[in-house]
Amino acid sequence: MLSRASLRPLLIGGALATCLAWGSAGLAPLTEAVAGCLAPSDLPTDFVPAARRARGARAGTDVVTGNAEALAAGAPAFVAVGAPYRAHPPPAVTMVRPLVALGFRGAALAWLALSLGSIAVLAWIVTGVFVPEPRRRFPRVWPTFAALLLWPPVLHNLEKGQWSLPIAALLALAWVASRRGAQGRTGALIAAAGCFKITPAVVLVAFLARPGRWRALAGAAAATVGLVIASLAVMGPAYWGDFLDASRENAAGWQTAPANTMSLWGLASRLLIGGAFARPVLVSPVMARGLWLLGALPLVGLAATVTWREAQRLPSDRVAGVPPRVFAVWSALAAMLGPLSWTHTATWLVLPGALLLREIGQTPSRSVPGGLALLAALVLLTIPRLALFALAGPLPVGPGRGLFLGVHLLGALLLFAAACLGAPRPLRAGA
Repeated sequence: MLSRASLRPLLIGGALATCLAWGSAGLAPLTEAVAGCLAPSDLPTDFVPAARRARGARAGTDVVTGNAEALAAGAPAFVAVGAPYRAHPPPAVTMVRPLVALGFRGAALAWLALSLGSIAVLAWIVTGVFVPEPRRRFPRVWPTFAALLLWPPVLHNLEKGQWSLPIAALLALAWVASRRGAQGRTGALIAAAGCFKITPAVVLVAFLARPGRWRALAGAAAATVGLVIASLAVMGPAYWGDFLDASRENAAGWQTAPANTMSLWGLASRLLIGGAFARPVLVSPVMARGLWLLGALPLVGLAATVTWREAQRLPSDRVAGVPPRVFAVWSALAAMLGPLSWTHTATWLVLPGALLLREIGQTPSRSVPGGLALLAALVLLTIPRLALFALAGPLPVGPGRGLFLGVHLLGALLLFAAACLGAPRPLRAGA
């Protein structure tokens, strides 16, 4: 029988392996994040359309014009790889519109403040998983905040000025709202995350097998309608058309990018489509879609099975919120199934990982496989993308060495497996 004490060497070994993974690229991830957070290279594709709309011009533009306006504002230029000068849904750009008055430098500082606030929210909620009492939690939250701040996926988000940290905070707040029985707010928070990047909306499925599902759906619908109306008013209807027309082209331009390390489609497209960043084994989009479906469909089926089993194990009158394993599997799917899932998307898995760790710690004798999978996931997700770039070699990467760019996807798969392995059996009637 495995005890908590016997788990200690395993945890120490996992911590050492995580430290080695963190240092595998030296200090480059940290120095690049410090330099990039003051002039994040992904923020201009939101800032320039918002600035164009602020002065009465059409929000959408081409890469040449967008880069000219970005450089004039003191922002970095967009890398031309055949993708359009837009990436995020209009509600996301709408949120950047109030920052235009600050200029790009001021907007970058405001975005950094939002990102740091998101880390603080995430650290508070994650620490609360293990220390629920607020007074005891407060002195313990600071090491969690520091650890998250230095985690390579977080550093990547800070460097690029991306949306993953605010989305991770929204999903964590949705979890808290669900545990408190505020299902309408839960749905609204998840829908807001999905309006800023599409795939976080997948997490809403986790909440549909529990009490209050209709309130969650109503909250999600209300938030979606509200954000869409706001984006129509602020950015104009034409920008929605620009975004929808450009979505396929944007995914095609960036799908083989080396930082697309969390996406199942990224792996398939490097092997079977290729592009500016990768040389494929052969060019067959049909086979690439088949490979993606071959991976995605079993994962969705497993997630549905875990959801059903947990619903049977925990009767509806016993638990207000969604079980941790269900939240974890759908969070992992949200990160893996999108066509573009950059390294910083791993931040969405911080709270699910903490919830699984707590559950595994409560039943160590029955959770050895899940615990090993979770520790391996942490180690793999901690490897900086720069270390994977070095392993993959110069661009365009070859089909063999390019597999190193899927290491973070493997980490997400292992977290998914940790949620599936060792799940308790359904309770017997009357238990």
